[in-house]
Amino acid sequence: MVLLAATLWAVPSPAAAVFTDVESHWSRPFVAPLAARGIVQGYPDGRFHPERPVTRAEFVRMMVLALDRPVPAQVLAHLPPVFTDMEPGHWSRAYVEAAWELGWLPVDAGDQFRGDEYITRAEVAVIAARAGGAGAASPAPRFSDAGDIPAWAARAAAAAVAEGWMDGYPDGSFRPAGILTRAEAAAVTARLLRSRGALFDVVGYLTAAPRPIGDRVELAIRLDGGEDASIRLPASAEAWYGGRSVPVAELRVLDEVALVTSGPGPVYVEAWRGAEQGRLVMAVPSLGRITYLDGQGQRRSRAVHAGAPVARNGRPAALADLQAGDLLYLVLARDGGVRAVDAVRADVRGRIWAADLTWGRLFVGPSSGAARWYLGADDVVVFIDGRRAAFGDLRLGDRLLAALDSTGRLQYVEAYRREVPAR
Repeated sequence: MVLLAATLWAVPSPAAAVFTDVESHWSRPFVAPLAARGIVQGYPDGRFHPERPVTRAEFVRMMVLALDRPVPAQVLAHLPPVFTDMEPGHWSRAYVEAAWELGWLPVDAGDQFRGDEYITRAEVAVIAARAGGAGAASPAPRFSDAGDIPAWAARAAAAAVAEGWMDGYPDGSFRPAGILTRAEAAAVTARLLRSRGALFDVVGYLTAAPRPIGDRVELAIRLDGGEDASIRLPASAEAWYGGRSVPVAELRVLDEVALVTSGPGPVYVEAWRGAEQGRLVMAVPSLGRITYLDGQGQRRSRAVHAGAPVARNGRPAALADLQAGDLLYLVLARDGGVRAVDAVRADVRGRIWAADLTWGRLFVGPSSGAARWYLGADDVVVFIDGRRAAFGDLRLGDRLLAALDSTGRLQYVEAYRREVPAR
């Protein structure tokens, strides 16, 4: 795939480091991008302390920063205070004044804000619903303790839950008087930003493998809006991928990526690849859909993205070329559609027991049972452990699946020396 027109961004900073105590915490996907944007901060010991409670002032500051309101907040800091307990030098006064002027604070705030008190989930629901502009006609949440939600927070709680910014607990309760932790506050804030398309600066998928350029690596990205962009990161940059940090240079074509590039700290990169394997039932090119049986034998149907690359037996193909019974490897997009299709007709399965590379043939068969010689086609396509290889790279003992051409010769070979995929 070739970029037709691209915008180039050069990001000078290294990849963002994440707080040591959230690397394996459930809140990491929320805390990390917020930290990169400068919305949340850690402690001098390098930790985030995700289970610590959040004060009213801390949460308001988080929401004001998240929704790009720091400039009016600084202006309001010089005006007479709205709350009698907000002294001119209080660190949170500017943010609290901004939230009040914007109408975010609960109506029962009174003449004191009580910024050092821990914030409740009911109060968070009100602030989030007002800050996010949630509709007021949301259905009431069906929580076991819905009757405990204060009247002044009931509509806001319903809206925050309907928008996906807040949720309940496994026991079916909402716990309106419960105290919010720092992890939960980050989750509410990040979900709100994501719903507005504002959590990341760059969202799309890779149209080519990362390209080293000196001490940098270039990512070619197809943005969600359809435009192409190139972003250059330091070669040392890392991405959060599959629950661990990996070098950005190891990302693959069609990986989904999301980046924070405009924050005060280092750039933050997340990458994701959804994949599914199955066996084709039918393809309908006119509708751009495929139906298949997944690994559990369940029938599924998915839309194939326009322009999605399709390969069959290692060669470019179209949906119309696929045949019922083909083994499928699907790369999935975030919307559940199919980003790419790799189909294989597995005519041969087994292990290489002998090889005659002079004549270009392999003796292949199952662990027990009949085996036979197969001649390789002149244009045979070979992959070994997922990487393109030559026919002569195959070795005795390799496990493989292969497709034959119309003359019975090997036209496509997948060989494995590590774990054999389920397909």
